[in-house]
Amino acid sequence: MFLNRKDAGRFLAGRLAAKGYAQPVVLALSRGGAVVGYEIARALEGPLGLLAGPGWTVGPELERELLEPLDPPGGPRTCGHDLARSDVAALNGSALCTCLHRSGARSLDLAGSTLILVEEGLEGRRSALAVLPALRRKAPRRIVLATPTLSFETLRELEPEFDEVFCLTGPADPRAPRDYCDEPEPVTDEAVISLLDRAASRS
Repeated sequence: MFLNRKDAGRFLAGRLAAKGYAQPVVLALSRGGAVVGYEIARALEGPLGLLAGPGWTVGPELERELLEPLDPPGGPRTCGHDLARSDVAALNGSALCTCLHRSGARSLDLAGSTLILVEEGLEGRRSALAVLPALRRKAPRRIVLATPTLSFETLRELEPEFDEVFCLTGPADPRAPRDYCDEPEPVTDEAVISLLDRAASRS
């Protein structure tokens, strides 16, 4: 049990920093994952982005930010109000997109990078597996999955799909994905924007 998402992120950061990854890029798969991922990005001195995939809806705060499709048919675009009421998967027909705060509104260079995907719980699997095809087309050197907790079944399913998988709790841990810390409250869009802002100014 960790104190909060930040605490879990620091533990994960320690394990990942020991690997000495070249050109690390951290992408969070959820709002909660952004809190965990920020600590990793800070420790590895890499940029932080947010992937919004199937099942995501864009709130009014994130609506004003830059939405960059991973496979853009017409290049990056700023979303309109209608996008806030729909799943971001509808953006230009892309299966998912990278959401970057405007203070760091430049494309993340994924080619040759060590791409670290971060989620706070992966029992659903969907978000982690859904992003892989588009990410692999960006030709990263490695794709690493990092999360505080995984069940044995999920770990067994995901390990063959990624170059490495890191989790902090035992793979047989029966707890629910978000029961690994004493911070059950959801993360707001404002908090995510603040983290992306801080990461952008630091990098």
